[in-house]
Amino acid sequence: MTTLYQWKGKEEKGKPQSKKEEVNLEAENKQLRKEVEELKKVNFILKKAAAFFHRTI
Repeated sequence: MTTLYQWKGKEEKGKPQSKKEEVNLEAENKQLRKEVEELKKVNFILKKAAAFFHRTI
């Protein structure tokens, strides 16, 4: 029976403790997704610039 309690304890550790914490996680997730999109755009531009300068050398 202890294994069942261990699984339950591990499962509960991963869940937000309160509504406020859940909202904070959602806001952080939204901000991180925005950063990822921005970094993808920057990476695309850098790849294009690298290809351009590689051809001119």
